[in-house]
Amino acid sequence: MINNLGTRLFKSVTDKAGDLGDKFEEEFSRLSYNITAEIDAIVTEAISLSGYIKVALVILCILLVLAIIRLSAFGLRCIIFKARDWIRANENKPPPQVEFFDRQRLLDPKTSSYAFV
Repeated sequence: MINNLGTRLFKSVTDKAGDLGDKFEEEFSRLSYNITAEIDAIVTEAISLSGYIKVALVILCILLVLAIIRLSAFGLRCIIFKARDWIRANENKPPPQVEFFDRQRLLDPKTSSYAFV
């Protein structure tokens, strides 16, 4: 009798576990199918938009290259203007402000400190 009760209890527990396992498998399969269907829809939409995305990326790259060229040209222009101004400033520099009063005093080592005023 105890063996029969234990066997029936074990059989009942395994049947319930089997039923729960079957229900879990059904729900998991349904969930997996739904997720797969949604992912397929997203991938299909992404593939259909990939042409537009490629075009947009190409346009953005072209705009970036044009902006780099424009800023580089502006920077080079600024450098050239600064260099030209610096060269003109050196060309138009006035002569040094040194007055020579007496050539003899300039050549004489004893009084050469009086040469600059």
